[in-house]
Amino acid sequence: MPTPSFEKSGLAMAYLRQNASTECEQQLQQLTNLEDQATPSQLVQIAQLFAHVERYAEALRCAYRAARQAPQEKLVAQVYIAIFSQCERSGLDLDMDRIAAGTWVTLESSAGDELQYTIVDPLLEDPQADEFTPDSTAVRDIVDLRAGDTIIRQQGTERETEFTVRESKTLFVHIFQDLLINYHRRHPDSLAIQGVRLPEETIGSAEDPLLRSVMERRELAEAVLDIYRRHEPPLGSVAARLGVGIGDVYAEISRRPDLKLSSEYPFPVEFAAATKLASDSERILLTRSALITVAELELHPLFEEGSRSMLVPQSLLDELQMELQVLGSHAEAGSQHLVAGPGGSFAMVERTPREIREEQRRIESCIDWVRETCRVEPVPSESIDETFRSVREQLGNSTADTYLIALEMSVPVYADDLGIRRLELSPFNDKCEGFSTAALIWGLLRVDGIDEERGLDVLVELVRRDHYFVPVNAAMLKRALEKTGYQVDDGILKLFDRLRGTHSATGAAISVAAELLCEIALSPAAGSIGAVATLCFECLADGHPSWTLEVMRQECEARLHLLPMARDRVMERWEAFRRLK
Repeated sequence: MPTPSFEKSGLAMAYLRQNASTECEQQLQQLTNLEDQATPSQLVQIAQLFAHVERYAEALRCAYRAARQAPQEKLVAQVYIAIFSQCERSGLDLDMDRIAAGTWVTLESSAGDELQYTIVDPLLEDPQADEFTPDSTAVRDIVDLRAGDTIIRQQGTERETEFTVRESKTLFVHIFQDLLINYHRRHPDSLAIQGVRLPEETIGSAEDPLLRSVMERRELAEAVLDIYRRHEPPLGSVAARLGVGIGDVYAEISRRPDLKLSSEYPFPVEFAAATKLASDSERILLTRSALITVAELELHPLFEEGSRSMLVPQSLLDELQMELQVLGSHAEAGSQHLVAGPGGSFAMVERTPREIREEQRRIESCIDWVRETCRVEPVPSESIDETFRSVREQLGNSTADTYLIALEMSVPVYADDLGIRRLELSPFNDKCEGFSTAALIWGLLRVDGIDEERGLDVLVELVRRDHYFVPVNAAMLKRALEKTGYQVDDGILKLFDRLRGTHSATGAAISVAAELLCEIALSPAAGSIGAVATLCFECLADGHPSWTLEVMRQECEARLHLLPMARDRVMERWEAFRRLK
C-alpha cells in the first residue's frame, strides 16, 4: 500500500493562520480519513494540528495511536505528553469510573500478589501480546467493577483467592504516566522533555506568537518544573538544555512560588558534615549559584580576610562574560518574554533598559570581585576528551569543569546547587564534597566566624528565598519574629513550616518549639506567646505522630513551671487547639 500524502497538513496550517476555520476543518477531516494508513510520525503531525484548533479529543486520539505503535520514539513521547497536558487543562475528562474497554487495571490478592491487565476496545484496535478485550475469559469477571471492589477467583477450590481492584485508569492516563516516568531511561541523551515543535513545513514563521508561547511554555514548564522539581539536577544542566545562563535558571526558580532551590542535603549527618567542611576548609571552589547568593545577600566580607584560598573555573568567568554580552544586546530597548506559570498559566516578564543596565553592573562587579579575590583555574587540556566534551554539552561548561576540578584537586565546592554534589560521573565514579550558603553560615556561627545576629538574618533570608534545605532553631525563629514585630507574614510561615513532619524529626521539632516559647516568655514580647504557641501547635500537628502534641504540652509545662503566667497562656492555647482538632 502506498504511503498516503500529507501535503494537506501544510494547507491546514495555512488556513489556520488565516483564521479560515471552515477550510481548515475540511482539510483536517481529510487528514483524519488517512489515520489508519499513517505512520507514527504522521499521526503526531495530525495530532498537533488538531491541538492547534483546540480539538483536544481528536488530538489525543491521534497521539494515543502513535504512542501505541511507537512508544520508544522520542518525538512521539514528547507530543503525547504535551497534548495530554493540554487536554487536562482544557477540562477534558480522562478518567473512567468502571472497568471497561480502554482501561489498565491492577488487582491485588489478599496475599499481596498483583495482576495487571490492559483491556482494549476490539472495534478500535487489535489487542497486542498480553492484552485483552472485555469479553476475554481472563478479564470478563472484572468488567464494570470499580476501584476497591473485590472478586473471588477459583471459588470452592484449594486455590480460591480474593482479589481487590487496587487501581483502574484509562489507557490514556496509563500511557502518559509510562512515557513520562520512562522518558529519561529511553532517551538518556535528553536531559529534559523538549519543547514540542511542529515540522518546519507546517509551522511557518518562528515569530508566530502562538508557536512561540507554546515553545517557551514547554521549555520552562517541562524542563524547569517537571525535571528540576522532581529530580533536582544541576542548574547547569537545565541552563544548557534551555540555552540560557545559570543565572537565568536561578532567577526563574526564585521567581516561582511552586519551586524551591535545592541547595543542601536535608539529613542531619550530611548537613553537620557540610557545616564542618565549610568552617574548616582552607580552599574552596566557587560556583555561579554561590556567586549569585553572595552578591544578593552581600556576603563578600566573609571572604575578604584572606583566611581562605578561593578558586573558580575559567569557564565560569567565560559564562559571566557571555551573560554580559546577552544583556548588552537588550540594553537599549529592554526585553520581554512569556514564561510558564503554575497550572499552565502564562506571565509576561518584562525587563526595562534600566533593569538590564543594573544587572550588567552586578555582573561586572561580580567579575571584578572574582578576578581580585579568586584564582582562576583552567581545566587541564589532557582531561578534555570526547567523553568530557559530551558531559560539558549536557551539564554546561562551568558545572562539568567544577566537578572535574573538585575531584582532581580535592577541593570542596561552594554551591547553592545540590545537583553538582550529587553528580557521580565516569571514570571518577565519585561525588565531590561541598556545602551550601546555609551550611557555610551555620559553620561560621559554630566557630564565631560571623556576628550572630548577622548570621541569623542570613539564614532567615535563605528560608524566605526558598533555599532548601535550611534547618531552623529557636534563635532563628525568635530573630525573624523580632524583625517583623511579631507579625506573621509569608516569610514567618515558611520558617515555621520547617517544624512540620515533612521537614523535621519529631523530637527536634518539639525541642525547637518549646525552646522558642521559653525564650519568648523571658523577653519583652511575652504577650505574644499565645499566638506563637498556636502556630507551633499547628505545625507540630502536621505530619508528626499523634502523641506529639501531648509531649509538647509536657515539655512546655516543664520549661515554663517558674513562669506561671506564660505557662497558663500556653496551656490555654493548647487546650483550645486540642478541642478544635
